[in-house]
Amino acid sequence: MKPLCKAHMLEAHRVHPWHWMEVWNGRCFERRDLYELGFVFHLGHSGSTCESREPTTAPHTFTVVHENGIHTVFLHQCHCLGRPTLVSQLVRADLFPATVERPETAFTRDVLRDFILDFEISKKSAQDFMRRIVRKTN
Repeated sequence: MKPLCKAHMLEAHRVHPWHWMEVWNGRCFERRDLYELGFVFHLGHSGSTCESREPTTAPHTFTVVHENGIHTVFLHQCHCLGRPTLVSQLVRADLFPATVERPETAFTRDVLRDFILDFEISKKSAQDFMRRIVRKTN
């Protein structure tokens, strides 16, 4: 793939937020998460910024488990009048929260499908599955 500047890389991955980036550090390429480059994941509005959001509202740091590893992401939720709950906004974005009370971690639909397939075939535990995901992250 053709190298991109930071701004174009962030825009190109707005719809693919769970990709790892290879960033040139001056000597070699290093694997980076998009959040390290300033990426913010916006809930609602098809990934665009919510216009009802207060400009001073800081994004939440959120953990997302995807089939290629564990990602940290800056997350802005929709603040429109009559907006759905945070849990509903996450589910609409194909993110399934680990808890419904103050969620800070979510699983993508892809990783949940991967876990079901892995379990049906190998009968491995969820702990073994997560160990594999952690190894993909490092």
